[in-house]
Amino acid sequence: MKYSYHPLPQSYVEILSVRNYFHLVVVGKDPFPTAPTGIPFCKPSWPEQRKRNGSGFFVLKSIGVDIDAALRAYSAPAGLFYSLAAQGIAFLNCSYHFLDANALPKKDHRYVDMALATNEPIIRNAQNVVLCGEAKILNEKISEIGCFQDVVHPDPTNRKFRNKEWIETWSENSLQQRFNLKLWP
Repeated sequence: MKYSYHPLPQSYVEILSVRNYFHLVVVGKDPFPTAPTGIPFCKPSWPEQRKRNGSGFFVLKSIGVDIDAALRAYSAPAGLFYSLAAQGIAFLNCSYHFLDANALPKKDHRYVDMALATNEPIIRNAQNVVLCGEAKILNEKISEIGCFQDVVHPDPTNRKFRNKEWIETWSENSLQQRFNLKLWP
């Protein structure tokens, strides 16, 4: 399964490419190991998206998404993520190849470099960029960006080891309040 490729869907890229400003960009390391949709932090179904053992649930709650209202409004989580993109909230990965590693070894930096063709224009048009865990590599890859914020990855297992940092970023409405996000229903 190592290095399986899950790029952003073209329709998602098209929404992102017409925007010239993003309130928030959340960057993960690589696609989910199971059931990736191509959109970072997005699962293919609501039952999977609502599971509290994955990162996506906590990312959405932190930016202020009412999951129950989103479930009523969108037949699948992807609809919500497209709506958020239209509102100036984007989700990216450092690599669109599943790397199957806890860290980001030097040999895998080529996948980060390949993803920059898509990611860098979006990041350069962002007011705030949250780099989750190993995504902090972008500090080295993209120069002169003052809006990067390195945070603990939203994976709930990180809560056990870095509880205070995890809660500061991933508790309900944390990022919404930090960045004054106003979401449409």
